[in-house]
Amino acid sequence: MIIFGVSSSVRNGAEIDGKCYHCDQPSLSSFRIFRYFHLFWLPVVPLGSSDGLTCGHCLNTICNSVLRPEAKQHIKNVNKDTTRPLWHFIGTIAVIALITIGVVDSKNLEAQALQAAAQPQVGDVWIVNVEHTIPDAGYPYKFSAARVVEVTAQGAELKLSDWSFSLWSGAQQEAKEKVASNDETYFINEITFSAEELVQMQATEDLRLVQI
Repeated sequence: MIIFGVSSSVRNGAEIDGKCYHCDQPSLSSFRIFRYFHLFWLPVVPLGSSDGLTCGHCLNTICNSVLRPEAKQHIKNVNKDTTRPLWHFIGTIAVIALITIGVVDSKNLEAQALQAAAQPQVGDVWIVNVEHTIPDAGYPYKFSAARVVEVTAQGAELKLSDWSFSLWSGAQQEAKEKVASNDETYFINEITFSAEELVQMQATEDLRLVQI
């Protein structure tokens, strides 16, 4: 279950000249309410803020909405140095950090895949878009796994699986399981690609490196 909603926290401002509207005592001080959207109680998006007055004598609280315009502006000026708590930005910072990490990881994987296509190694496992690269092979679905079994000056010899999948993620999961179990009968259909073909296939995402 996803728990989310809007919460707020209060920060005290400063003492205010004047008397309480309720008890007529000169014990007024300002405060500022900061609202934020939370996800699993973690602040994610800072929202707006509002000001108010509280009486230290009778504890009566007056919100910004019922104050006269001149009083609102006065309290706003008094509270100008009352800033939002830094922990309200925890979720925002976490989201930015995750996005940054994801972008960096994506670029690193792309660089690894490009290097592997340009310099294939025996044992490399790829997901091949057989629908685009070998349309006459008779595969019923779009993606199949392949493993490099020999590297030559001209390119690489691969062995393709008989199995194919409609999604590359399905082919990837199956390939990982077969490699982990040392199933030598999974990769059986031999095919050779030149170095230029491998690089071109990787550039068009017809060839995707599997992280074993």
